[in-house]
Amino acid sequence: MGNTEEDNELVKRFIKGDGAAFDELDKKYRKKITQLLYRMMKNYEDAEDIYQEAIFKATQRIDAFDSSRNFYNWLYTIATNHCINQLKRRRKLDKKYCE
Repeated sequence: MGNTEEDNELVKRFIKGDGAAFDELDKKYRKKITQLLYRMMKNYEDAEDIYQEAIFKATQRIDAFDSSRNFYNWLYTIATNHCINQLKRRRKLDKKYCE
């Protein structure tokens, strides 16, 4: 998924201060990743919230991105890890209130 060279160029532009470059990456992958998160969460609003948090985390940790890897996979990993953490928290709360 995605063009690695094109994505790497957008990441470089973002690091240099071009916020529009990250907006392009966001537009490019938002729908696909949100759909995957929806399948995990079974709720569109939760999927959107998780995507927003993941994209924010990605902007904060962009220096950790390894340009030899695929940006989509990196962003997808951030999003799914956040989703899994949310599901774990939800299960803990459900368990706590069902006891």
